Amino acid sequence: MLFVPSDTRSFHEEFERAAAALFVLVPFAAVEHVGSTAVPGSATKGDLDILVRVDRADFENAQFVLDAALPVVHGTSRRTVMPSMTLQTPGSLQRSSCA
Repeated sequence: MLFVPSDTRSFHEEFERAAAALFVLVPFAAVEHVGSTAVPGSATKGDLDILVRVDRADFENAQFVLDAALPVVHGTSRRTVMPSMTLQTPGSLQRSSCA
């Protein structure tokens, strides 16, 4: 595992692009930048962690919208219980299943 000092500006810019794309899909969600890339000057593996939080009443709708828009990609070394998304191009997200 390789840890590198984070360039907070570039991770913040990536988060802003991803958050904008997520707000289009689920405008009723709270989208937050979490994890080591959200902490200025921290060492990081380079993964951009994003929390998408919705009210319980909106969960099924959000899950349906995100599942339809963000195909599951396999092949990561992470556990299957933690789905994640990767930013493919500016404004474009791809969901990956942590396997």
